[in-house]
Amino acid sequence: MQLLQRFIEPFKHLKKEYVPLLMVYFAYGFAGITAVTFTFIKKDVLPFTAVEWASIGIWASLPWSIKMVYGSMIDGITIFGSRRKSYIVLGSILMIIGKIALIDLITYKFLTAFASEYAIMSIGAFLAVSGTVMADIVADTMTVEVVPKLEDKAKYREELAQISILSRLTIGLGAVLAASITGWLAATFEPVTVLMIWFIIPVISCSGVYMADIKDEHRHPLDWKIFGSGLAFGIFTVGLSIVVGGDSAQLPLFIIALSYISFLMYKLTRDIPS
Repeated sequence: MQLLQRFIEPFKHLKKEYVPLLMVYFAYGFAGITAVTFTFIKKDVLPFTAVEWASIGIWASLPWSIKMVYGSMIDGITIFGSRRKSYIVLGSILMIIGKIALIDLITYKFLTAFASEYAIMSIGAFLAVSGTVMADIVADTMTVEVVPKLEDKAKYREELAQISILSRLTIGLGAVLAASITGWLAATFEPVTVLMIWFIIPVISCSGVYMADIKDEHRHPLDWKIFGSGLAFGIFTVGLSIVVGGDSAQLPLFIIALSYISFLMYKLTRDIPS
């Protein structure tokens, strides 16, 4: 009971201005509704080996490793006059494309006329996770921007702390709810049906961000060293995989990715006071 009271306490400070942003966070946490279904898809439907699944997992984790590149792009490049709402939509589109690719692989296999199942799954996973990374960055940035500027600095910091706590709790709430029904969905519906149910996630996310009253979109000049090198890295790694082949390209890709991530870490930490 005491634990429940601690969980509920921050929601007593909830303001209606924060609800749209919390919808984005809830969608992020609730995205796990396909977890059990995807496990059965991996086991029974898609004919990939353990090594291939591990390789696909590497492609899927890559966007998180180069999150700085996405952050530089979001703060430095305006799309349709916005650095926030437009990127939530773009991220949702990328996630939808990734999910459509997966649905096609387990149903019509239309895309296999243009590429192998492994390539389609790798690209789809990369795009879907890229969309998730974009949504995560924008949501974290909006956490600051939905709070009105206050002359009372202590009150302003308190408001920022409250919305940050609410954001994390809302992600957890979405994740717990998804975990509680993902098994039931997998046992009750066909995999394609569960994947179609997932499309409610980008609807919630986009609805939330377009309802949000963003006070100030932070503007920073585009860091071409980060963004340009990230773009070159992406083009090179994809090209190398296509030309050399997935298995043969794994070692050079690992070395290149490790070198590039080390460069990003150097850029991130060099200006931090010791």
